[in-house]
Amino acid sequence: MANKCTDKEYCVFLTERMGDTYHQKGIVPLNLMNIETGNERHAGLVYKRTSNDRGLMLNYCPFCGVSIRKN
Repeated sequence: MANKCTDKEYCVFLTERMGDTYHQKGIVPLNLMNIETGNERHAGLVYKRTSNDRGLMLNYCPFCGVSIRKN
């Protein structure tokens, strides 16, 4: 694991604190699915204060400060 986030993976500090699914609170992955093709893609990370919260999209890693925005 890397000490800083890269295009391929997140840093060790973020990975340890990241949840598994969008239906949790905390830092969670946001995946989008194309309904027509069924293809799913990773859109980025979201910080949620509660499991029902819509969340705040993270542009930068709160631990290493590197841009983690996905296009």
